[in-house]
Parts: sequence; structure tokens; C-alpha cells
Amino acid sequence: MNPQQELGERGLSEAMDRLRERLDASGGWYQGPFTEALFWIVAIKDFNKARIDYTITEGKRLQAIGWARNYAAHELLTPVRIEGAGMLPSMLPSMIGGGGRLAWVNEVVLPQRREPKGPDDRRPIYQALIAGRSILEPLEMAQAYLVNLP
Repeated sequence: MNPQQELGERGLSEAMDRLRERLDASGGWYQGPFTEALFWIVAIKDFNKARIDYTITEGKRLQAIGWARNYAAHELLTPVRIEGAGMLPSMLPSMIGGGGRLAWVNEVVLPQRREPKGPDDRRPIYQALIAGRSILEPLEMAQAYLVNLP
């Protein structure tokens, strides 16, 4: 296996393990490993860009996760919320897990970003494939796809 691919897969695996541990722990702070998992997914996606088919659901999901990662990286917002709590994304970075189901937010609650490369078509893809799902579901699907690329 390519050393860079191995580094990415190991980093993602360890971030996902820490995220699961934090989500299972009552009061575990999930934000660090969640954001780290987002970064590893995008790094592996970018490294393998020529091998990814962006016309299929798996490739589109990776694009949507990359779009969500931009909020974590550039806006210091988290694209997840505690379902039923009515929390806005800007309230979440200091919150801890436990006591509710964490789900990806609806894209309409995220502020519009001015994209340097022009209009961004990933927003509706995010809404269709990511929004409303549990925090782990899209990440685990992306991980499974990325570690099994041909």
C-alpha cells in the first residue's frame, strides 16, 4: 500500500475510534475527533481524486463531506446538532456529546459562504446525502468507500 494512503487510512481510523468512544461516553467531547475525521476524509479524497467517481453516490457524499468540512475549517462552525434541542451550529463547538442524538444540520441553518471559485453545487448534495443523518453514518460510509478504492 502507498505510504500516504496508509497514513490517511490510519489517521481516519484512529479519529473514528476516538469519535465513537466520545459519543459512547456520557459527556464525552466529540468535536475534536469529529473535526479530525472530516479533515482525514477530505485529505484521503484529495489524494485519490483521480480514482474517485464523483458521478456515483459515494463520490457525491465525499464532495458533501468536503463542503461540510469547510464550515469546520473556515467558519469554526460544526455541521451537527443535538436533535430536538433547537441548538444552532454556532452554539455547538463548546458542547459535549451525550444526552441526545447528534445529527448533521439542515443546510439552510448554515450561513452562506462566499466561495472563492464561484458558485458551489455541493450544498444541495449535502442536503440530499448528509443532512439529518446521525453523526457517524456519512463518516462511516465515506471511510468504507475510501479504504476500498480500486
